[in-house]
Amino acid sequence: MGVSCALSYDGDVAVTGGDSGEIYIYEKKGAEWKLHQKVRSSRTSANTWGNKLNISGDGKTIAASYINNNGGSYVSIVVRLKGIWEEKLIFDNPGLVQDNWFGHTVALDEKGDCLVVGAYNDKRTSGGSNTGVVYVYHKIEGCSWYTTPTTITAYMNSNENDANYEFGYSVDISGDGDKILVGATKAKPSTGSASNKTCGCLYGFDRNTSTNAITFYRKWFRRMPSGDDGDWELYDDDEWGRIVRISGNGNVIMAGDNWNHYNPPPYNNNSATHGQRNVGSVMKGLWTSAGDN
Repeated sequence: MGVSCALSYDGDVAVTGGDSGEIYIYEKKGAEWKLHQKVRSSRTSANTWGNKLNISGDGKTIAASYINNNGGSYVSIVVRLKGIWEEKLIFDNPGLVQDNWFGHTVALDEKGDCLVVGAYNDKRTSGGSNTGVVYVYHKIEGCSWYTTPTTITAYMNSNENDANYEFGYSVDISGDGDKILVGATKAKPSTGSASNKTCGCLYGFDRNTSTNAITFYRKWFRRMPSGDDGDWELYDDDEWGRIVRISGNGNVIMAGDNWNHYNPPPYNNNSATHGQRNVGSVMKGLWTSAGDN
């Protein structure tokens, strides 16, 4: 319990999961939180089910994943009907390899009509390199889910060479479901002095909420924060994009990394590493087409 957790937009429904094979759903009544229900997957052998989960903004749909890299990974849709939470649907791993980490990250839009699932070790093409793939499932409001997903890859950015990018290490979706943000922790910036460094990048995609058609929008890589006097350097294995978030209205994005090479002032010109620290960072930017954030 507590390995993964999520909260509805209004903050009145919380869900958490761990290594018990159950997810725990809490609801806030007035000023008091109470355990409303525990749910176990219908596939009872999945003891780590719920290690990765998310909840829709309206607090009525939960996505919970079970990851088994020997085969059998899946993501469940759990819904609330008349006050009772039930597992209603299972999406099995559709990837080209078993150990693709399908379900390592999941995201739902506000109404729970669109599910985004990352598989950062998947292959885009049979026999190709491990690139990472993101799968997007959707349903029309009031109707059944389409079980065949739409796929997203970094290759959609002008046939980008995406070998070993870990595309899909993290994902998120805006509240109305028309924007999807993907972290690729081994991706390379498109331009500049860091274009050969696997420091991690973010990818934005526009989604047609009626047809589930998805198009590449733009790519971001980390920049020095405005007004900061230090030197933020891009290195291999910074892993920017380990976690990504997009606001409900889709206008603001955030991303975190694992290692961030930061050289605070005062600088020492005789030593390129003077004062350098490896620190995790979180940076915020705007969903805009002009310039990198």
